[in-house]
Amino acid sequence: MALSVIYLISIFSLVFIVQLRDAESMITSTCKFTASVDLCTQILNADPSREETDTAVRIVTECSTLYVNAKVKLETSIRDMYSDDSLGNTQSEVNAAASCAESCERSFSTATPALAYPDELARRKNSFEDICGVTYDIVGMLLVDDLQSQGNSDLF
Repeated sequence: MALSVIYLISIFSLVFIVQLRDAESMITSTCKFTASVDLCTQILNADPSREETDTAVRIVTECSTLYVNAKVKLETSIRDMYSDDSLGNTQSEVNAAASCAESCERSFSTATPALAYPDELARRKNSFEDICGVTYDIVGMLLVDDLQSQGNSDLF
């Protein structure tokens, strides 16, 4: 009788280990198709009863909202660019969009508990900020040209 209990426990242990390995494999195969493998793995491996899980979900939701806001600011900047006397507003909106990306990154480090900022998200944030920077500079040049063509060259 004792031998059969030990045998059952061994079988259940093996099944459990195989399921854990299958779960890890499923997480890996799922996350490799996402934009941020590290973040996906961190979220899917998180213990739902742990505070880090709630924090990760909150941060991802917050960042999603921030990037939606950045998109709206860029759309507004495009409209401003085609309006009379709105190039200054265009620069402000582009700068505000870049700030949204910075706020997302900051939310990871200021969270309680603090979370590691995923490498893929950092790479994309840097590219986004670079594009915003180039846009800001080009709009600045257009603004200078516009002011000079209006006879305000004494400002420069």
